Amino acid sequence: MIRALSVKSLKSDKSDTFKSIQSSSDDGKSLDFDQFIGASCKAFDCPVAVAVGKEIDRDAFVKSGKKLETKLKRRSVVPHIIEPASSDEDTQTEKSLVHDDQTLLIMTYYDILNRMTEIHMTKYHYHPIPWILMRLISLILPLHKHLQKFIIKSCKIDMYTIYELSKILPNTNITEVCLDHSPLREGNYDILLSDSTSVRSLSLARCNINDIVCERIAARLKFLEPAERTLIILNLSTNYITDKGAKHLGVALRTNRHLRYLNLAGNQITDTGANFIFEVLIEFPLTSEEITEKRKRYFDYLNKKQTLIETCLCELKMDEISLKKGSKKPMPMKINKPNMKKGQESWSDEVINAKIDLMLAETLGPFEDPFSQDTSKVVNGHCFNVGNLILCYLNLAYNNLSFLSIQKLIGVLLYQRELKCPGLCGLLNVIVEGNYLPKNCKELDNMNNILLRQIMRFGNRPAADRKRKSTVITSQDKKLPLSSG
Repeated sequence: MIRALSVKSLKSDKSDTFKSIQSSSDDGKSLDFDQFIGASCKAFDCPVAVAVGKEIDRDAFVKSGKKLETKLKRRSVVPHIIEPASSDEDTQTEKSLVHDDQTLLIMTYYDILNRMTEIHMTKYHYHPIPWILMRLISLILPLHKHLQKFIIKSCKIDMYTIYELSKILPNTNITEVCLDHSPLREGNYDILLSDSTSVRSLSLARCNINDIVCERIAARLKFLEPAERTLIILNLSTNYITDKGAKHLGVALRTNRHLRYLNLAGNQITDTGANFIFEVLIEFPLTSEEITEKRKRYFDYLNKKQTLIETCLCELKMDEISLKKGSKKPMPMKINKPNMKKGQESWSDEVINAKIDLMLAETLGPFEDPFSQDTSKVVNGHCFNVGNLILCYLNLAYNNLSFLSIQKLIGVLLYQRELKCPGLCGLLNVIVEGNYLPKNCKELDNMNNILLRQIMRFGNRPAADRKRKSTVITSQDKKLPLSSG
């Protein structure tokens, strides 16, 4: 019988475990991930059998700026099973890996310098990934500064698994999170975007996401949200998102100026839902609420700026007083006093202004807003924004789009092509294959030509290597299932 582990007992032992980890790190000793997980799962009675594998990448070893002629292949270390705790603790043994459905395999990938870069958990449906295991992983991951990917693919998870993962992200340098084909009944994937993290890519393909879950995710992508400044890739393909969910994503894109990749392939979006996204990629009018919020943000910025200026002036004044007290009075010299006074005043003003500008640049920076003066204009008393020119990849394949969406999309591309904003390119790749479109469509060829010109304009590589052409099927053909990946 498996002994139950209470939250209180885990918290009481957590500090001792963390102290041992910290002491090992301070002593310069390397604490292996697989050894720590193996010992911890036994100590805390993990309810499932866990196997930890290790693979070292030796494919691209570079020496003195040149690649070796003979490349070393990946070296895999055979993982071992850490069995769940039983009533007889003496029967706990480590066995060589046996592939069965009841064993959770954790594969870790290391670079040539033996630094862990990826963690993979795949194809485990016997039991939800235990929160105890995730909590134990969170203790050691802060020591692995080069970890970039955390992948839980085709696994059974619950709300506790996703909660523990959300607590791991702020304390690590993980930039890519993949939960493909790991549906969550509560659907609270948005908790992964609630705190300030380093996550730049989030993949939630085949996770049974509906419009309600999509609305919560879109709310985390709005301006001033923690994830708005970091997330640049979002994959929501092969879910159950309809026009309502697309509308919420369109609202988020009105103020989001960092998301560059959006994959909505394999959903249930029609021309109406696609139009919610298209209309924010071109010039759109600002609502009264958006104008009010913009003015409020600018007012708060000016208040912070004024406070910093006053603080800087006080510090300079205190420094000046301390210098006068600590220095002796120099002997008087026969020079032109009026000229000296004017020179001292002008030099002092220059120093003060320079220090104030330096402090403002380091602490506050310039005013950044999605509706700033550089991207907004007033026409006949109404405020307009030039649109979202940051999003450059949009995948709407295998939805329910028609010829109307293609016409609207061409208008978006023509508008973005004519608009000249420094550093902003707009859409460079749009995928619309698998929709009910005419077999022979000149508009599709026109759309591809516009995209190719945009890529040649903003890229250095040949357009044929960078652009994937959109393919279509006729309305008489049957929709093909969306391939994985």
